Amino acid sequence: MTRSRAPQLAVSFGFTLLGLVFLVAAFAGKGGGQGNLAAGDTPDALPRILLFAWVGLCVADLLRQVLAMRADDAPPEADEPGTPVVLMVMALSLVLAISIVFAGYLLPILICLPLILFMTGTRSPLALALAFLVLGPGLWFLFHHLLQIRLPVLLSGGVL
Repeated sequence: MTRSRAPQLAVSFGFTLLGLVFLVAAFAGKGGGQGNLAAGDTPDALPRILLFAWVGLCVADLLRQVLAMRADDAPPEADEPGTPVVLMVMALSLVLAISIVFAGYLLPILICLPLILFMTGTRSPLALALAFLVLGPGLWFLFHHLLQIRLPVLLSGGVL
């Protein structure tokens, strides 16, 4: 089954353009170009670094789309009907992001992350446990304690 690549190319181009707009806006404001971005001496350092990563990944995806168009191969997502799973993962990720604000970090991660891992194909118990530990409490520990970047509390109400 072959489908047109135009929609996928348009989405890749749109996200690349959006990332570039945000990146330019991040450096265009008051004091935008001052300071060493890598040294972290500005409170906007992490968002700017993440914007660079976003634009870099978008450019890589755009190149992948263009090369795939030239090779004239069908994309893997065109052969596999996985749209409902993708939509479910997107919806669950949105629920996770919203619930972290109200319930803290721990409970939403304990409920949503294993479901997301299972829906994305992680079936091995060992891989599921390792991915859960690295992506859940591991990321919180990394940001909260090692990088000193404040994340939502573990439980709402200030218990942890």
